[in-house]
Amino acid sequence: MAQTKQQPDTNPKPRAMRLALAAKYCGLSRASLYRRWQAGEVEFIKAGTATLVDVESLDRLLASLPRLEPRARPQQAA
Repeated sequence: MAQTKQQPDTNPKPRAMRLALAAKYCGLSRASLYRRWQAGEVEFIKAGTATLVDVESLDRLLASLPRLEPRARPQQAA
């Protein structure tokens, strides 16, 4: 049986992204990301003048947030 070469992922997930893109990625504001960084909940990386957000830490933050459960609607009187 011939072995096939595994193709590399042509669109790999980035390890870090700029702050504005990270805010869009997770749906939080830039200010909220800064607060989460100050609280130690997300990691920032400084590359020259660019502030990057570590994507793994961002994914951990999102996974740690509480999930919403749908509420039962009150029944209306007929």
